[in-house]
Amino acid sequence: MSLLEKIFIKRHVFFSSVIFCSLSLPLFSLASASKDVPAVDASGIVNQFKRLERRVVHHQLKLDLMKYYFVSGKVEDDEFHRAEGERRNGNKGDDKSIDQFRVSNNVVAENCILGIASKVTKLAYIKGMKGGKRVPMLASDLSADVPGQSSSGPVDLSQPVTLSVMEYDPGKDFGYKLSFGPGKPQLFYVDQKNLEKDRHEILELNHLCQERAVLIDQLVELKKAGAVIDDKNVNFIVTSKELDLAAVEEAALFEPGNYMIFPRKGLGARPVYRSIDQEQDGTGGPLEALPLLGQQSLAYRYQTIKAATKNIRLETLEFGGDESGLAVGKLLIRKKQEGVDVKVFIDELAPYIDIREVKTNGRKNAYKMYNNFMAAGIPVYGYDCAKHGRQLRKEFKAGGGLVAFTRRKHEKIQVTDDQVAIVGGINVQNLYFRVDELGPEYWRDHDVAIRGGGLAQDVADVFDENVEDFINKFGDPRLSNCFNQYPVGSREYMQFLTEHSSPYLELVGGDFRPYRAQTVEDITERGLIDGKPFVPEFVPVEVARVSNNNPLKYHESKIETDYLDIINQARRYILITHGYFMPGSMPKVVKAIVAAAKRGVKVKILTNSMDTNDPRFMSYISRYRYKDLVDATYNTPNEVEIYEWTGMDPDKGKQVQGMLHAKTIVVDDKLNYIGSYNLDGASNFQNTEIGVNLMSKEIAGILVKQFYEDDMRYSRRVSYDEMLRYRKPRGYGPIRDIYTRASLGLNKMLEHRE
Repeated sequence: MSLLEKIFIKRHVFFSSVIFCSLSLPLFSLASASKDVPAVDASGIVNQFKRLERRVVHHQLKLDLMKYYFVSGKVEDDEFHRAEGERRNGNKGDDKSIDQFRVSNNVVAENCILGIASKVTKLAYIKGMKGGKRVPMLASDLSADVPGQSSSGPVDLSQPVTLSVMEYDPGKDFGYKLSFGPGKPQLFYVDQKNLEKDRHEILELNHLCQERAVLIDQLVELKKAGAVIDDKNVNFIVTSKELDLAAVEEAALFEPGNYMIFPRKGLGARPVYRSIDQEQDGTGGPLEALPLLGQQSLAYRYQTIKAATKNIRLETLEFGGDESGLAVGKLLIRKKQEGVDVKVFIDELAPYIDIREVKTNGRKNAYKMYNNFMAAGIPVYGYDCAKHGRQLRKEFKAGGGLVAFTRRKHEKIQVTDDQVAIVGGINVQNLYFRVDELGPEYWRDHDVAIRGGGLAQDVADVFDENVEDFINKFGDPRLSNCFNQYPVGSREYMQFLTEHSSPYLELVGGDFRPYRAQTVEDITERGLIDGKPFVPEFVPVEVARVSNNNPLKYHESKIETDYLDIINQARRYILITHGYFMPGSMPKVVKAIVAAAKRGVKVKILTNSMDTNDPRFMSYISRYRYKDLVDATYNTPNEVEIYEWTGMDPDKGKQVQGMLHAKTIVVDDKLNYIGSYNLDGASNFQNTEIGVNLMSKEIAGILVKQFYEDDMRYSRRVSYDEMLRYRKPRGYGPIRDIYTRASLGLNKMLEHRE
């Protein structure tokens, strides 16, 4: 297969409609002009191709997640000193005993083309320094036996691929390599576990891609014989194979580096987004999205759960035991008893340390709800029903230091029947759903519902991966004594449910409770918001991609990469809305924002003020870095503008809204991101996160209107004079600022992490 076929035979085509219309119309004219050509039915092979294509994309996405980063051959300081002592005594010792190698592998797959980069770095000691000092140097500069960076693809998986596994032992520090043949890319591994995982996926994908190439050839012949292919995406692939288009150099397809990237410019650019051309083919129809504010999110979540007939996946950092949390929780149990497969994933740290609902009985109800889930046969991942906080102790004992322990499951995911997914910043709790009266507990947040083009399945895959990781590390909660393993509806099931379920406590907490209860009931059971029926109105999306972070597993921040991609494409404006914005932890994003402003892009950033931030001390460790963003463009027409959300109504002269918790970005009326990812070190280096990148003028219009007509009303711009007065905090008192000092220490550690 030629290079042109590698490039243009693809599923995700960013400018497919433009190229197809301009280049394929002559072909259609010729076909239609020949009236004597008999009709040929290609529908069977088209459907077969689309089914195969979905399997190919599934395996390519799995390979795209396989980013490994290893450090092997670790050497303790006493071992270093012992080796140094032998040298001083005239014994050169074994130089290899103090070698440490860092192995970095990258694997990305798109359109049956595999991009690979493998880099080996040797961490050498500098002699004469106390305790020794490791400095990274390319291994190829130090030893001819150790490669520095292997060649990066592309490898054409539509052709037979031969993989060879060899023991590779240059410094007795890592043991295996996976080779594609002489002069071709190589992957290096410490052990065989991940090697075999990669090898299996690559060979499976190779088999599928060869089948795909055969089907494409058959479709080309059928089209020449007069067959009409209605599917636009398949027709584009077939047409591209027939056309003699200009070649693109292979070296431009993949760029090695900290991560593999696909080029975004020029002929042959292959964006890794799902295209709007994916029509009704079993993936949920055309791409559509629905931005959701607090009460809207509660209404739509409840609607989709209530309508589910097959399965429900729900993951959230906080699943409260207040009015809204209990309403959703009771519905989940009801759906389980109707025969729907329900799975829940929570992070046990949130209810364990959240003291906001202690006096209201909300915290106790949350634990009762998790146990009631298990009693109803709903597995609750991330939770140990034996004792509160036991899961946290398991995580701490699992090791990895403070950063590993403070890594939390920060995603907000809901998927119903593999067709509709909701992601964003909203947890299942009153604060986020805005069911309170106007005031400090009336938070500002954002979700987005997505459907079509396989997007919901992409979100479901993230949930399933999280579940698999949890089971592998901590065991399956379905094996717990508190889990109801009996068939739903059986006598044993009902007996277990009765014996292990607990009634909820009455929620207390003043005059607001009746208001909250009535508001939640109106939204959920009646489908009313402010007395009017909530009717979801989806808008079209041109292209989209679900992006997730699992930094401690894959040692990279995919969402940061997406942010950089979006910001670097900006030519007119960038609107960033983030509850937690810590520039010191995001040097690459700061650099990209400043560069955008310098080239004439208008940048506005909205984040929390000291009065609305929760916790308050987060503003201490972000404000003093505002100046870094503004200095380069200060007092110019393109000066970066930073606003702080106060929640103050200028007409009423009082605070009417609480914390800003949304995480969105809009660029040039077309590029958008909505998700759980904050612009801080925790999201970038620790937490698991999820979001969706959308190219949609309609979505951009909604977010821009929200920014200017609503958010700006409750915000104020931070002046440059104020930024000059902000100083890095050094502690603000004894006990009350322990959290501030702890966060400063953690933030310092994250700021210097590469």
